[in-house]
Amino acid sequence: MNNDDRTIINAASMATGFTQSEITVHDACAEKWYRGYNQLLRKKGVFHWHNVYGSAMHSTLEDFYLNGAQGPYELAMLQIPNDVILTANDEERLQYYATLLRLQAERYALYYCQDATQMDIKALL
Repeated sequence: MNNDDRTIINAASMATGFTQSEITVHDACAEKWYRGYNQLLRKKGVFHWHNVYGSAMHSTLEDFYLNGAQGPYELAMLQIPNDVILTANDEERLQYYATLLRLQAERYALYYCQDATQMDIKALL
């Protein structure tokens, strides 16, 4: 691979690590990864619900784990890009995904808090 084929990775991405989604996109198309994740380019007024929901769920899980999966965690807000004008149908979908996020986060927290108490973790020597 020569320098022309390499994707430039910004320092912020390197410091925070990569998600499975980023790795999968990079494997499929390095140019798409570079433009979407490194340069943060997207079509104006366009968004995808799975990205909005996934980002909120990941933020919620991050807060959940930072609090040791024991204490209260903060449910993230669904972030729609500023240049998007939501239709009435989009407003309904926003409410749907907000409810789904709350229910999924509650179920996730319940399952993993119970699961963690049943684990017998042994140190590796």
